Amino acid sequence: MENQVLQELREGLPSRLGGICTRCLMRHQCLGSCIAQNYYEAGNLWAPFWFCQQADEAGLFPESRLAGVMPEGNAKINVQ
Repeated sequence: MENQVLQELREGLPSRLGGICTRCLMRHQCLGSCIAQNYYEAGNLWAPFWFCQQADEAGLFPESRLAGVMPEGNAKINVQ
């Protein structure tokens, strides 16, 4: 018998992660880091990794790791 919580996690990661994870380029590799720790800290299975969230709130999360942000000197290209 499949555990309902585990099934929900498998189906929801990484798309349902919140906070900084919604914009992070590494979300598909990281998957929110430790879901158990995030749940302990925030009481939410879909909470972002606490370290990255705190870094973002302090303005320290690297912009080069954010989706849609290009490194300086590169133009963003819109494809239609």
